[in-house]
Amino acid sequence: MTARIYERLVTEHGFTAAGQTVVYEYVARRQPELVAELREEQRHLQGMVPQQHQPGEEAEVDFADVRVWIAGTVMNCPLFTRRLSFSGRSVIGCSCPKGRRPVSRRIPELGQVPFPLV
Repeated sequence: MTARIYERLVTEHGFTAAGQTVVYEYVARRQPELVAELREEQRHLQGMVPQQHQPGEEAEVDFADVRVWIAGTVMNCPLFTRRLSFSGRSVIGCSCPKGRRPVSRRIPELGQVPFPLV
C-alpha cells in the first residue's frame, strides 16, 4: 500500500522532496494515528447513547393499529402505549370499536402524567 501512496504522490502531485524510504517510514508512523482518529470520528455511530431523565420528566407515547380475534371475528383496534423514560414503566391500552369489550386492560396505571409528553 505504501508503494501505491508513493506512486500517487509522484504522479498526481509531482512529489520529489523525499525518496520512497522516507514516505514508507512516515506512513508506518502515521497509520496507527490515522486509524485512531478515524475510530474517534466514528465513535458516535457505535452502540447506544445513554440518556438520563429525571423522574416524571419525560415519557414516550405511541399509537398503532392491531388486529385481534374477538368472538371469531378479526377486528382492527387502536393501541396506545406510554412509557416513562426514567423508570421504564409502561401503560398499554387497546380499545375495541363499537362498544365491544376491551382486548387488554391498561396495566399498570402510573399515577401521574409526565411534564412534557414526548
